[in-house]
Amino acid sequence: MVLKKIGNQLYQHLINGIGFMIPFVITGGIATALSFLFQDAFHLKGVAELFQTIGQFGMLLMWPAVAGGIAYSMAARPGLVAGCVAGFIANEMNTAFFGAAIGGFLSGYSALMLLKWLKLPKNYLVLKETMLVPILSTFLTSSCLLFIFGKPLVALNALFTLFLTAMSEKNAVLLGAIIGFMMIIDLAGPIGKAAYFFGVATLDGLAPGSTSLIMGAVMIGGMVPPLSLALAMALGKRFFPKEDLATSSMLWVLGATFVTESVIAYTVKDLPRILPGFVLGSMTASSLSMWFNCGLSLPHGGFFAMMIPGAVSHLGWYLVSLLLGIMVSTSIILLLKRGNGHYEEV
Repeated sequence: MVLKKIGNQLYQHLINGIGFMIPFVITGGIATALSFLFQDAFHLKGVAELFQTIGQFGMLLMWPAVAGGIAYSMAARPGLVAGCVAGFIANEMNTAFFGAAIGGFLSGYSALMLLKWLKLPKNYLVLKETMLVPILSTFLTSSCLLFIFGKPLVALNALFTLFLTAMSEKNAVLLGAIIGFMMIIDLAGPIGKAAYFFGVATLDGLAPGSTSLIMGAVMIGGMVPPLSLALAMALGKRFFPKEDLATSSMLWVLGATFVTESVIAYTVKDLPRILPGFVLGSMTASSLSMWFNCGLSLPHGGFFAMMIPGAVSHLGWYLVSLLLGIMVSTSIILLLKRGNGHYEEV
């Protein structure tokens, strides 16, 4: 019971950290996509450079947001500084999600430890929480990352990236299915974000004009769930509660812009009849995307990215893969819903 409780707490802190990160990724990714659009389609260099700068800084803050969010969830403001610094270190050391997550937990635990162990008069409580704990926890966490965990985490991240790259060359369809599965099996939680983070990592060092097959599979796998749920609601209104139908139009917008998290509130109400369709639909789309050698050169954007010339290789087949994934997902959702009869409030 104790281990289960600790595990649940760690999971919740991780989810909170990911929640902090999501707005940075969406803003940075869409800004990057818009920069290419303004540059290539409209030839507005100044506007393109503005969006490119916004996108670069938005994506740069991704790891500090994860680590800082985890630390804040654990120790509130006293842990925030150490977490953000740990995130920047993770970015500089190229440890990606592994480094950011470990750094966040180290920051949170060190801040909690210092808050408990540092005994000062009540008059100095503000000093402890705003200066002593942030400084000391930042020093402890940074030292651990740089001198203890850094090299193993770098090696682990490199090994995982190498594994994904090797699979994309030898068994692309299987890798696509795995990516699609990961993107939605926990409703865009830590597993889904791990898949996304490693997709983004494959964009590093891309030659001009090149695309990443893995990133393409990641994005299409994340777009299928909201778009298929929106279609299922449009075709089978009697199977969904009225309050969900009232807001279902937003799923089209959020799905088109690759915001997979938009399905969470709808899915948890009827997980057994919605999630299987998501999983099989995403696996279908991602595996077909890999089969057709459809790559993506941007970290986000959805249809914004597809509008940019050269951002998606084999765009026609990419759209076919997306459409087939949506059809599979929608069909399974409606089939399972039909077997359950009309919607009943629980």
